[in-house]
Amino acid sequence: MGRMSSGANRGLMGLRFLDRTTTGKEEDAWRVIEKRFNQNVVDGRLFKDKFGVCIGMGDSKEFAGELFEALARRRNISTENGIGVEELRDFWEDMTNQDLDTRLHIFFDMCDKNGDGKLSEEEVTEVLVMSASANKLSKFKQHAAAYAALIMEELDPDDKGYIEMWQLEELLRGMVGSDDIKKRAKKTETLARTMIPKEYRTPINKFLSRNSEKFYDNWKRIWVVVLWLTINLSLFIWKLNQYKHRAAFQVMGYCVCLAKAGAETVKFNMALILLPVCRRTLTRLRETFLGRVIPFDDNINFHKLIALAILLGAALHILMHCSCNIVRLTTCPKNQFDAIFGPAFDYHQPTYLGVVGTIPGITGILMMILMIFSFTLATHSFRRNVVKLPAPFHHLAGFNSFWHPFSITSAPDDDYLSVHIRTLGDWTSELKNRFAKACEPQTKKPRQGNLVRMETKAFPGIVIKGPYGAPAQNYKKYDILLLIGLGIGATPFISIIKDIVNNEARNNVVEMHNYLTSVYEEGDARSALIAMVQSLQHAKNGVDVVSESRIRTHFARPNWRQVFTHLAAAHPCCRIGVFYCGSQTLTKPLKKLCQEFSINTSTRFQFHKENF
Repeated sequence: MGRMSSGANRGLMGLRFLDRTTTGKEEDAWRVIEKRFNQNVVDGRLFKDKFGVCIGMGDSKEFAGELFEALARRRNISTENGIGVEELRDFWEDMTNQDLDTRLHIFFDMCDKNGDGKLSEEEVTEVLVMSASANKLSKFKQHAAAYAALIMEELDPDDKGYIEMWQLEELLRGMVGSDDIKKRAKKTETLARTMIPKEYRTPINKFLSRNSEKFYDNWKRIWVVVLWLTINLSLFIWKLNQYKHRAAFQVMGYCVCLAKAGAETVKFNMALILLPVCRRTLTRLRETFLGRVIPFDDNINFHKLIALAILLGAALHILMHCSCNIVRLTTCPKNQFDAIFGPAFDYHQPTYLGVVGTIPGITGILMMILMIFSFTLATHSFRRNVVKLPAPFHHLAGFNSFWHPFSITSAPDDDYLSVHIRTLGDWTSELKNRFAKACEPQTKKPRQGNLVRMETKAFPGIVIKGPYGAPAQNYKKYDILLLIGLGIGATPFISIIKDIVNNEARNNVVEMHNYLTSVYEEGDARSALIAMVQSLQHAKNGVDVVSESRIRTHFARPNWRQVFTHLAAAHPCCRIGVFYCGSQTLTKPLKKLCQEFSINTSTRFQFHKENF
């Protein structure tokens, strides 16, 4: 009983209404709230509708309003005319009180709106609806009444029609164990670090090993970029020396040498720039021996590097011609012009505009306009439709102009081809409409929000180009896989998981975790009841309240360091392939963790990414 009581206390210590201060000083946190108070008061009084903004719950206005009323009821304060700064200070001290009973009573008072000390099923439903709204869980909100009945069934077995304070405390024991989990994670991390190989234990060896690890991770990139730079530099120097011995050098000097040298690198890179984005070719090359020496996963970065070289070479070529060569050509002495350039111009020395108006001049200008147009549309703002073009040109931006393929979600052994497509733009919306016309009428409502499954035997007229390779193509060469999909980025891994399940004779080889980042983290009062319902529903029916499947959903963001620590301890001396598909938000943190744990443990983590 003592262990149970202390465990509940530890769990309830996490029940909080405000985020913990980053400095550890209470007065610093109060000054922030006091500043917001001064920004939102009317005649020195703070009203209910501004309370959430003032305490940092601006995105949970309804929840903050109920909290405001509960705090006022506890202190018998009339809030018709708002509250002053002294009363706000009292509210703040109640919310941040270290005594768990105080915070638990506040939470109970929020639920017990009529103040009778009892929670009816209707009051529990209202709190669940309010919590669902604060956490943006529309599906949960629709089933709030059913979840309230589940709580009443658990805590009111005698069917009294209400639950009391001590019973709510029992419910919140689901939060128990947060400290135990942290202790286990710390122990696991310590265990992982005890398995550090000898070459990582001294500072010098660690420095050498760290750099050798970086070289090992990047040697493919290094040799390809060095080769590419060597070719560019060789062409530049060769053309520079060639024109030093031409007659035009007497008039134009090094200007003509630099212009021609820059143009030579442009010719080479223009011939090369499309190769990194020839997806079908790269898909075939990945399977050959070249896949072991060429970093095909970095094809887009190499494409951008080539584009940058073209931009610099073209800029040098244009600058030298426009600011130097044409000027010297049109102003040099007539006898010198006739001797060197006369045959090319019928012995007629042109003007500046005359040179620009020649076929090479006009085509050069047109090429630059097209290049600027292409470079502009390739920037992030236009490619992601951040900048909206006028109606006649809006089809030129976004994925209408740009290399985005959809993910195949069927396994190689399946007798069908499946693709998951998110209807986000005009093209995908029209694709959905075409399928809807050809498919059988939908007889049942979709189970999961807007997720619709449409089937047809009369396949619409669609041309499929592909399939194309991806960084996860070589997943079979690793002992362990860590597949991380952010949002729609989870789709590339569906086929991998299917293939593993279809071909792996052992059971329990796949472990899946869902993380819902829109829900406030464990311990926040706004998500306390949702977490408890999650535990009750999973314990009773084995079904998750969010995904409506056996896969349990974790609330808030994953603790990636804890994930890597667990993998390093569970799989020593193994090669773990970490595959990530999603926005670039997680790319750097995950790559850094892979490098850190590869150096500090005996496990090797190799990172592969595919950004969308």
